Amino acid sequence: MGLLEFPLLFSLHLIYSLIIVARSIRRLIFRRQPLTLRASRRLTPKHLSILFVPDAEIDIRTTEQCILESLENVIEWCQELGIDTLSVYDHEDIVYNNKSLIQEYFGTDRELGEKDYKLIDMVYPITPPASRPLSPKLDFRSSVIKLRVPNKQSKIDLLSLPSESKRSSSLTLYILSRASSKSNVASIANSIAWQESMRSKLSHTSHRPFTLSVPELELMIEGSNGFPPVDFMIVHPLNPSNYSRSPLELHGFPPWQMRLAEIYHDRSRRYYRSRLMWLLPRHIKSSLLASAITVEEFRSALDHFSGVEMRLGK
Repeated sequence: MGLLEFPLLFSLHLIYSLIIVARSIRRLIFRRQPLTLRASRRLTPKHLSILFVPDAEIDIRTTEQCILESLENVIEWCQELGIDTLSVYDHEDIVYNNKSLIQEYFGTDRELGEKDYKLIDMVYPITPPASRPLSPKLDFRSSVIKLRVPNKQSKIDLLSLPSESKRSSSLTLYILSRASSKSNVASIANSIAWQESMRSKLSHTSHRPFTLSVPELELMIEGSNGFPPVDFMIVHPLNPSNYSRSPLELHGFPPWQMRLAEIYHDRSRRYYRSRLMWLLPRHIKSSLLASAITVEEFRSALDHFSGVEMRLGK
């Protein structure tokens, strides 16, 4: 490299870095406030999925409380907006392991009135009580739990006309486990291969070529033991200070249902992290680092989805 080329290249990199910094500062200062929750938007997702990303620095108790608090709020917001389907997932199966607790809280008695306690206030038993029967509404043999959350009528809905306010609607909640992802697809593939092998052995006529259409495969993956495709996904790391510096990942979320999904992750969610935080006890540090989904984040995500242009490729 010549003597003149190095200063020129260095100057170009410096100018580019200054432009990037200036644009970042401008976005932070002049960031537009999201629309209100009930504001009219061009698009609203029919199937919303929340991907929770736990962090090793946050203890399991705080992680459970943060996820359950977020789930309770998101369910209420979805019902206010009329979103039909909500699915939740985390790669450590924290939501899935609390399925009995979630079913108990969002049971049929919830439509009788507002409860005077929150989901995170309920007791977390180390193991489920042996005397408590399993609810017939939940299929514990499946890696996907389907739960119908009853209507929850708000005061705004009762005082507003239907044309002025969106009514709260019943919600279908899917609780996904890690087993519902690639291992489920592999199990279906093994089952298809075994059935085809047995059919070829038992057939006395000439063997016809194996065929499998896309609708048939969709029925196997998205059928009674699966869940429908996702329109919109919100990736929510519980510790945004760590996750904002790493590439976006789906952490084993079922890939088949994500073919046409829009993904949202707000990398501007960076909380201050002191270098002396390692001196604090873990439960105090966890409470400072953990971040539940806020209504501002949810509104920003809805604004993002409202502005996208959905294109179906061929």
